[in-house]
Amino acid sequence: MSLGALLLVLAPGALAQYTVTQDQSQAAAHEGEPIQLNCSYTGTEYSVHWYRQPQGDQPRFVALLSSSGRETRENFTMSLDTKTKSSFLYLNSSRLEDSAVYLCALEHSAR
Repeated sequence: MSLGALLLVLAPGALAQYTVTQDQSQAAAHEGEPIQLNCSYTGTEYSVHWYRQPQGDQPRFVALLSSSGRETRENFTMSLDTKTKSSFLYLNSSRLEDSAVYLCALEHSAR
C-alpha cells in the first residue's frame, strides 16, 4: 500500500460587513487519515455552505446547514454551531482525490 500526501488549501471570504474566517490556510494528512477544517463567522441568521474546488475546476457543493447540528454526506461530515458561530468540515478518511481548495461561505437565511 502506498501512502499519498493530501494538501488542502483553505480560502477566506467576506460578505459585506460580515466575515468568514477559516482558521488554517493549509492542512495536510496522509491518505486514509481524518482531517478537520474549521470556519467561523460573524452576523446572525445565516446558513453555512462548504464547497471544494479541485485544481483547475469549478467549486463543487459539499454540504449546507442552516441550524445547529451535523450532516454526513459521502466521506464528509459537516457540523454547525450557531451559538459559537462556527462550523467544521471533517473528512472521515482522506483520499488523494480530496486534494482541493475548500471554501466556507455564508448565505443569509431570512426567518
